[in-house]
Amino acid sequence: MKRKASEDEADLASSLECELIVAAADIAAFAPDLGHLNQLAREWRASWMARLDLVRRAAALSNEQLHEEGRSEAMHRYGHADAPHLWPDPPSLTLLIEQSVRTDQEASFTSEVDAFATRVAEAKAARLAQLQEAKAASPPETASVRVLGQGLGLLVKAVREATELDKPVRERLELSTKRIARYRASCSVRALAPSARLVAVPPTRAGYEQILDFYRLTDASTYSFGRVFDGPQFFTDVRRNVAIMHATRGPLPAADAARSTDGGDRSDVRAGSVRLGDGSDGSVGASIGAHYGACMGASIGDDGGDDAVLFSEYAVSGVDAPGLNPNLDELNPNLDGLNPEVGAVASEPEPADRRCEASMGCEEPADTIVVDACETRGRFTPRGPFTPIEAVDGLGECYMRDHDAEFKLASALCTRWLGVRAPGDVNATYHGRITLWSKKALCTSCAAVVHEQLVAALPNAELCVRVDDEG
Repeated sequence: MKRKASEDEADLASSLECELIVAAADIAAFAPDLGHLNQLAREWRASWMARLDLVRRAAALSNEQLHEEGRSEAMHRYGHADAPHLWPDPPSLTLLIEQSVRTDQEASFTSEVDAFATRVAEAKAARLAQLQEAKAASPPETASVRVLGQGLGLLVKAVREATELDKPVRERLELSTKRIARYRASCSVRALAPSARLVAVPPTRAGYEQILDFYRLTDASTYSFGRVFDGPQFFTDVRRNVAIMHATRGPLPAADAARSTDGGDRSDVRAGSVRLGDGSDGSVGASIGAHYGACMGASIGDDGGDDAVLFSEYAVSGVDAPGLNPNLDELNPNLDGLNPEVGAVASEPEPADRRCEASMGCEEPADTIVVDACETRGRFTPRGPFTPIEAVDGLGECYMRDHDAEFKLASALCTRWLGVRAPGDVNATYHGRITLWSKKALCTSCAAVVHEQLVAALPNAELCVRVDDEG
């Protein structure tokens, strides 16, 4: 009996020794990874703390101070005349928004921590199974339970240590997100004067931001840019594309004519320049337009010269969206009536909620659009000079692209100013420069309209297309 007891004690000691070795091996296996994470955190901590300090100072400002910052920023950007109509975000709020998301470096560190935690969790699962077996033994293997429990505790501690390394980052994200929400809750809807009109918007990223400043805090249900339809407009979900088109007059003869493919002439081509608002009638953009003209080499508002502005407009994709919305009769007054085969898709009317989704105009890069995936719902006979097609958006919705921002702009330029009003019309005498800036990449339909149909209609124009999301 004594010999048997001695053997059992020896086996238990050996088992405990093995379990201690395994527990120590677990910790030793993760020590290099934990050391690597600690090293990275030490290198980046100064940067993390600096960002946190910036957020703390911005978050400490009252709502009144932030609102005052915003008005001062409007004066700085746009001058005394236009500032009342334009509402940029307060610089401190812009900082909070920027700091409310992780940088690429921080995201990479978080991924490494998550991967470390996953590996430790796998080891914990194996040891936990052993712990349950030790507890279920009869009698329970108390010593083994203690050793395995200590080993599990060390693994839990290692994960906790790793996740605490970027605490300044997590504190910054939480603080900035909460402060942004409190500020926005203090904002009310800003009424946009009926006579207010944004003019001379440069086809650049700065012009796009000017458009956002013009509509910021307005009623999101009236001026929709995405899927937010109530309260002040904060642009938290800009799904619709925004595009800006600028065209110079070029060496356009006074008696210009647009030729159609049947050889007929059109003698009602107009040439002119964009009227700039001086603030007296609520229009916005005089000082901005003058600055833009100097930057682009275009004589904004000048009545003469090849670089005088012929057309300068912006549009937002969607039905009745902000900006330019040429109506069907304006695009081609010769096509009248309510025939569904004319200027419309000959199909059943779409439900209101589907129309809302379909009017988003969420353009995607052309190489991601599968046009063949669309089931043609009817034949489209255009009223204007260009023919759109159905295309799939980034959400998988398929619809006719006759309300896309780029389509609206190209159609208005040609019908209003260059006498190109029907498919096949050509104005070979126009030699101006057309610049199209688009926030999103052109969809298949708009790419065909701009790069093929517009080029065919204005063969001697100089066309430049810039896409912001492509850098």
